Amino acid sequence: MTRKLLFATLLVVGALFASASAQEPTDYRWSLYVGGNYTGTNNFADQVGEYIGRDDEGMPEIGFALSGVNGFNVFDLRGHFYNDDNVDLFGTARIADQWKFKLSYRSLEHIKPTDLLANLEVRESLDREGISKGGKMITHEDLDPGSEYGFTRHEIKTEIEFNPRDAGWLKLSAAHRTILEKGDDQTLALMHCATCHIESFAAERDRVSHELSLGATAQNEKGSIGYEFGYRIFKSNAATPEIYYDSAAHPTKEPTAQKGDEFASRLIFEDEDMLVNLIPEVKKMSHALKGRYALGKGTLLARVSATTAKNDHSNLKTTIISGSAKYSVRLSPRASLRAQASGSHRDADEYFVDLPNYRDGRSGGGQDFDYTRYSILTGRRGNAETELTYRPDRRTTLAFLAGYEAEQRDDYPYAGVKQTTNRYIGQLKASYRPSVRVNARLKYRLELTDNPFTNYKGLFERSGQNVPGLVYYYQRDALRTGEITNQPTVAHQADFRLNLRPSPQFSAQVTANVTLETNDDLDSLDYERTVYQPAVSFTYTPRPEWNFFGSASYLFDESNGPVTVAIMDG
Repeated sequence: MTRKLLFATLLVVGALFASASAQEPTDYRWSLYVGGNYTGTNNFADQVGEYIGRDDEGMPEIGFALSGVNGFNVFDLRGHFYNDDNVDLFGTARIADQWKFKLSYRSLEHIKPTDLLANLEVRESLDREGISKGGKMITHEDLDPGSEYGFTRHEIKTEIEFNPRDAGWLKLSAAHRTILEKGDDQTLALMHCATCHIESFAAERDRVSHELSLGATAQNEKGSIGYEFGYRIFKSNAATPEIYYDSAAHPTKEPTAQKGDEFASRLIFEDEDMLVNLIPEVKKMSHALKGRYALGKGTLLARVSATTAKNDHSNLKTTIISGSAKYSVRLSPRASLRAQASGSHRDADEYFVDLPNYRDGRSGGGQDFDYTRYSILTGRRGNAETELTYRPDRRTTLAFLAGYEAEQRDDYPYAGVKQTTNRYIGQLKASYRPSVRVNARLKYRLELTDNPFTNYKGLFERSGQNVPGLVYYYQRDALRTGEITNQPTVAHQADFRLNLRPSPQFSAQVTANVTLETNDDLDSLDYERTVYQPAVSFTYTPRPEWNFFGSASYLFDESNGPVTVAIMDG
């Protein structure tokens, strides 16, 4: 359907082009490419053939290009066929000075490897040797063994621009994009107490999104102002998969099919079919106003937008209002200044979670676990930065940047707490070009962050503490401690680049990137990360028909962090 729509649109544009060009001959240029491709795989093909398919076979490969010029009318068509699921078509046309068209279709196959779930096999040991087995465990099962997963993504885009002949100051635009994804996904379901038993099965993937935008821009010699409306809808046409959830029973008790009342009293549902992996329908609407204005010796750019996204399944809505401004000015023949600022306000609906009473119908307990879920998206974000660029001579360029970022989360880690993260940025860039054969650049950036995002739920249980009698999850949560994050409070980043061109036939590039990150403000452990990445590349062209090139790089990335395994009963 999408290919038919694209071809129909191309025919319409072609008819308009032919009509506008009927009085003059057209200068055509074309090229045709015919070839083939073969993919051979061994062992686990999904691991190496993510975008080239599983088939061990040869395929014809065809490409074409056709362009035409007729006065002020120009068109260009290009296409490439790799295999049945990898096709590219692209077309542009300009008719007089009024109409501009851009059309494209692209399909791409994405092979997704199967998760063998081999890492999900854990059992508690009552001794260090692993001889005495406990009852806490994780097991897994593949309900569709041998299934092949992946999908084909189809994208069709259309862009139209119109400049009225009698209103040269006005430009109208419209664009549409459709994305279709069809195939099969591997879906995981977590049985009863979340991670005791994991099941894998195949589910159909049939997702579609449509995106429409309409805009208008007015301009004169001092600047321009424009408005753009956007609308997007995303949904799944596939049926929501359903799976049977195990009857509640301790995995080491016999018979395993007999549910234990004490165990089942902790669960909301068990021993029934349930829907899993529901894909909601989401609608998004946006309005944007942007402008450009010559202010003094510089140029001011500004933009204000309002966006609303709604989940029709849960009836939850998120609203974002944002704005930005950028001013660039040349202070002198050797110096220029750039200053910019932006900010946004985000508001996401809260959601009331209604849960059954703890140990409903049994003695003890009676805790009420109902709660209101507040979104971490709700809050404000802003940043500002200024960069001064100075050229002391023709060979040297220096740039100094200072910036500040702030983010306030209204309801994290608790409702109404208004937690704020502040980041201070300093950056120095220097480039040196003594001749056309040598060019060197160095950049250093320092970021100091106060109160970065941290998980406050706790990773560990307090040593030496326990609860009497039967242990339930709400009791274990009360024992948890340990703030964790992979966000640094101090970050150093350095980049070096050297370009060499000793002759017209030979060029080389040497680069080196270094990142050092630390955070020693946590209550349980310190976070550190070190990254080194040097690289070298060259290109040698002894004759126009010959080209030799090569590159080598090395990456060292080391960081520390805690690792825990979640198993049944904690």
